[in-house]
Amino acid sequence: MKKTTLILLGTITFAFTGCHIFYFPNVHNVPTLREKGEFRATLTPSDANAAYAITDNIAIVGGAQFRTSKWTASWSDSMEYNYVNKKNLFELGLGYYKPLGDAAVFEVYGGGGFGKVTFDRDWATKVGGTVIYSQTLGANMTKWYLQPSLGMTNENLDIAFSCRLAGISFPSLDTSNYTVYELNELELLYLTGTTHMFLEPALTIRVGYKYIKVHGQIIYATKLSSDPIGYVPLSINMGVQVTLAPRFRGGN
Repeated sequence: MKKTTLILLGTITFAFTGCHIFYFPNVHNVPTLREKGEFRATLTPSDANAAYAITDNIAIVGGAQFRTSKWTASWSDSMEYNYVNKKNLFELGLGYYKPLGDAAVFEVYGGGGFGKVTFDRDWATKVGGTVIYSQTLGANMTKWYLQPSLGMTNENLDIAFSCRLAGISFPSLDTSNYTVYELNELELLYLTGTTHMFLEPALTIRVGYKYIKVHGQIIYATKLSSDPIGYVPLSINMGVQVTLAPRFRGGN
């Protein structure tokens, strides 16, 4: 009876304090392409994007996101929660780009993707790590997006402003050892059966040489739909971008 009471108290405590993030905006794919045959790839610790100009104005884009978060939440001197959150997302899109003058470029890309979000938490002893109680939660995700951008690019500097409209859906929610009370307190009962809409403006700056540049991007996400969902409103991403373009050949 005492063990059951401790499990119940721990579960209720985490239901009020746990953080279930189901949407972490992935890096905007803003390649700032200018000519047929140009290829750009961007890599950050959690995201990878690529773009290729297949004609003078049409380009294909794609990307992937992998995130893993681990943390521990203590609620007593002897017990703690060990928490693991994993997210993955794969996208593919097509779009239009238009050079404007010597440096400016307008782009608009649209596409979709799929992924999965999982949460695992173990209620365990601090000494010895004996697991008393485990819970798992997972949801497949689908996404569509439309993203226009305006920027400028040269051999040493890229600056672009983009604004992405994204729709996120979770067809089903699979849980193990979660009660209806917990799902309600965590606002997960309304996660499925709807499309969660987001508007995400972003500023991208890249500095370096024509072949490789340091990439920085800040994204601010605003939820447009009314149904609750855990998400990250502000994210800063750092990485590198590699560019291969016909105009670079021959030392030009």
